Amino acid sequence: MLFHAFLHGYNVSKRELQLPKTEQEKEFEKFPEWIKWKSMVELSQSWEKIILLYSDDDVKAFNKFFVLFEEFVNRDKMLENEKNL
Repeated sequence: MLFHAFLHGYNVSKRELQLPKTEQEKEFEKFPEWIKWKSMVELSQSWEKIILLYSDDDVKAFNKFFVLFEEFVNRDKMLENEKNL
C-alpha cells in the first residue's frame, strides 16, 4: 500500500530532523495493535498487510484505512456509548 510508504517516509524525515512526536503520532503508534485486535489476526503481520488481506485491491485498502482509522480515533467514544446502552 503506497500510503504506508508515505507514512514511513514522513516518520523517517521527522526522525532525521530530530522533531518530537506529536500526541497524535504517539496515539497512532497504538493503531497496529488495534488493527490486529479488530481483525483477530494473531500472526506477525503489519497493519497495512492486514488491511490489504481484507480488501480486493490497493484502492479499496486505501479507502478502508480511513474508515478503520476513524473507528480507531473514536474507539473510546464507541465503548462509552456501548456501556450506556
